[in-house]
Amino acid sequence: MPKAKVTLASLNDRMNAQDRKLDTLIEMFQQMNAEMIARSNEVDSKFDKMDARLDQGYSRFDRLDARFDKMDARFDKMEARFDHLSDQLQQQQQQIQDLQERIEVLHGLMENLLVRVERLEQEYTMITAALKRLEIRFDSLEALRLKERVEALEKRVTALESIEN
Repeated sequence: MPKAKVTLASLNDRMNAQDRKLDTLIEMFQQMNAEMIARSNEVDSKFDKMDARLDQGYSRFDRLDARFDKMDARFDKMEARFDHLSDQLQQQQQQIQDLQERIEVLHGLMENLLVRVERLEQEYTMITAALKRLEIRFDSLEALRLKERVEALEKRVTALESIEN
């Protein structure tokens, strides 16, 4: 191929063609830049909405966190109460155990007393029966003695009467 002659006019034509292509490219880039800015603005607006929603979510989480803190405080109070109740329950269980031991001791003493009372009742019954036998015996003996005394007195009275007559 033969070499074309380069002239100023041909260079100018080429430069003008290149300028037109560059202008077209610049327009395309500007249009693309405008579209990118528009999309970026849309994305920014969506991010702003998402940020707002996240802020609402954080606000809800903060409120929930505050409620959980209150619940934790209540649980701590209830735990302290349960600990106190547990201590009281242990004290009462110890007192009940002590009372049961005392009741068992008293039960043993009561059984001993019942045995003694039964023995005393038996002795009382035996003594009463013996006293009745003695009373019967002494009553008959006393009656005999009185009879003998009466007879002796009658003899004396008879003797005195015979002396007076």
